Amino acid sequence: MPARPLAAILIFAASQFASAASGPCLFQPEDLKAILGAEPDPGKAYKDPMGNESLCTYGMGGKLGGGFTVRVNPRQVEKKDFDSVAKLAQTMSGKPPEMIAGVGDSAFYVSGRAAVLVGSRMIEFTGMNAATRKDPLTNEEIVKFLKLAVERAK
Repeated sequence: MPARPLAAILIFAASQFASAASGPCLFQPEDLKAILGAEPDPGKAYKDPMGNESLCTYGMGGKLGGGFTVRVNPRQVEKKDFDSVAKLAQTMSGKPPEMIAGVGDSAFYVSGRAAVLVGSRMIEFTGMNAATRKDPLTNEEIVKFLKLAVERAK
């Protein structure tokens, strides 16, 4: 087998192993009660179009529009890719993302959307404002949320 296809297969297999190691449902409902002000429903994992189990949704007990989604990116991500996600979040919200120091290699939060980069692994969150019973989440709560995600994704 030529070196390039073999290298591609090995990179793909490694990314699948990294994704499968922790899965996308990083939290137990009771973990988030103090942060969100209410206990979410258990997470439900979904596969992306490539067949990777990379998405997890947490409902908020039938609250219309409530809940949030966690995406554990199944591929290796470079800092420039992370920065593109932050720019997209800014475009969608109309506000610049708040960069959060001390969590992973880089992290941001803006209008209910957050992401953290740890090495070459990115974890994204959407719908965080809709999930909370408190409005809005404080910086301290966002940091706790992201740090817990980083710890669980190891």
